This record gives sequence, C-alpha cells and structure tokens, in this order.
Amino acid sequence: MKVPDDAGQRLWRELRGALLRFTRSRVPSQEIAEDIVHDVFVKMTKRIDTLKDEERLQSWGFRIARNAIADYYRKKKSTTQLSEQIEWEDEASQENNYNDEVASWLPRFLAELPDSDREILRKVEIEGASQK
Repeated sequence: MKVPDDAGQRLWRELRGALLRFTRSRVPSQEIAEDIVHDVFVKMTKRIDTLKDEERLQSWGFRIARNAIADYYRKKKSTTQLSEQIEWEDEASQENNYNDEVASWLPRFLAELPDSDREILRKVEIEGASQK
C-alpha cells in the first residue's frame, strides 16, 4: 500500500492524531508520546508492504503503538533497576571502605585495654570464640 495524494495524507494525519491521543493517555508526557508515535510511523512505513488489508491500517497502527508503549515501560523499568543496583553497590563499597578504616584502629585500641579484656576481645572478635 502506498500513501498517495491528499486523501492518503489526510488518513495519515487522522491516524497520527488518534495514535497520539491513545499513546498520551498511557505515558507520562506529551514529548514521550510524540516520540513513540514517531517510532510507530517509522515501523509502519518500513513494513507497509506487509499490510494485506488496507481497512486494517488503523488497528495495525494501534497494535504497533501498544507494543511500543510496552517496550517503553520495559526499557524504563530495566534502566531504573540498573540505576538502583548501581546506587546500592556504591553504598556497599563505601561501607567496606569504612570497615577497613575502622579495622585499622583496632590494634591501637586493643593495646590500651587491660590484658584480660584484650584477650577476651581477641578470642571473641578475631578468633570467633563463643562469648560464653
């Protein structure tokens, strides 16, 4: 199917308006909706020769739009999960740095304790002996 003359152009404009309203009601902003509809038209233009029944142009466009919206949310979800994982890993690595720093103070503090207390801490905290 080709997109001919003024009637064809009018059909594409009407379809674009309907797809934009449909998409905008399902995504957070007008800009995102316009990007998705643009992608839908690119896909439709590339595969227009696979459309067997011209009467199904609108339903075909809406099906592509639904899939594009789902792809948008799928991509957004994976990006959000990845950024949360990166933040968590950064926090964990910072905690490890603090642990190393605090551990470096331990010998000095142990040296200042009385012999009996130092021996108990060494056995419990370093050797893993029971506190009993």
